[in-house]
Amino acid sequence: SDAPPERAVAAAMALGPHSPRLQKRDREARSASLKFARPQDAEVVIAVKSLYLDKLRPYGRIVLKRLREMLQESASAQEHAKSHIKISTGLECVPLIEPKYLRTVCQSCQDLRVEQEDGREYSVTLIGSPQVFVDLSSPVDTYCPELWAWAEAYFRGLEGDQRFPGGRYACAQALIERRLPFLDGMALGEVCHIVQLGLSQRHILGYLDGSIVPFHHSEDYIKQQCAARGE
Repeated sequence: SDAPPERAVAAAMALGPHSPRLQKRDREARSASLKFARPQDAEVVIAVKSLYLDKLRPYGRIVLKRLREMLQESASAQEHAKSHIKISTGLECVPLIEPKYLRTVCQSCQDLRVEQEDGREYSVTLIGSPQVFVDLSSPVDTYCPELWAWAEAYFRGLEGDQRFPGGRYACAQALIERRLPFLDGMALGEVCHIVQLGLSQRHILGYLDGSIVPFHHSEDYIKQQCAARGE
């Protein structure tokens, strides 16, 4: 016998273009068709060397991030060559890189040494090259008082809803892009450390909804103000 009209309508709605079932099927299809990048030895070595220049220890996850940034720059350059318009390709449009594949490449490369770190983490270093990396978790503050004075004045002077990415690495990149005089000449690793100290010791930065913000806009500052008012 024929299905009741209300059931037929429900079935039709379930298979509509915006139905959860079809949306899930589309997501699975896109995931299955997603192409993974397979960087070769030379590209991985270039990525590791660039992290040396940034004074960042090349942990596997950071090498992977740097390789994707290199792919992003290459894609943007190709788009610019086609259209003659400067276009920045979003990182979400760049192919992924399988972590296991990257580690295999690093282990097989004669120019690289792979060392096991805490947990599942590993680092990749250049054989025969001196290692001058910034310890991002170090509480030791070696930066001059003038830098901190400039930094505090800068962040206090920001108006509106000024938010930076929630990770030290991405936040440091965003600050470098602003060409701030007090960060002039500093490596990315040093700026990452300044962000860490600004969060943990200097209290000129804080968090708000997962983003890094000037401290006077942060969740900790709001809590302090509420506590001071007895709320």
